[in-house]
Amino acid sequence: MTKPTKELEEMKYPQYTFGFTLGLFTGFCLASLYFMTPAILASFKQPEAQPVASKSNFEVVDTYSYENRTCSVIRYTTPSTTWQYFLDCKEVKK
Repeated sequence: MTKPTKELEEMKYPQYTFGFTLGLFTGFCLASLYFMTPAILASFKQPEAQPVASKSNFEVVDTYSYENRTCSVIRYTTPSTTWQYFLDCKEVKK
């Protein structure tokens, strides 16, 4: 077996640990930056304007008259595609 040189004897365990930790931290930071760059660049991009459909969510589904009133049953479609019904009544003057 060969005898270690004086330089190797002087290098102690904490110096290797510090170098390894520093390299690991630097590598982690560079890898994070590499993978996050597309997301960071995309966040600065302005979203394209979407054309808004002029569709009304209200629809008259039935009408009826009672005494001196005219009523309409109105169906409202919510964004979650559920229906809600309303009754809109107006007095008719004779």
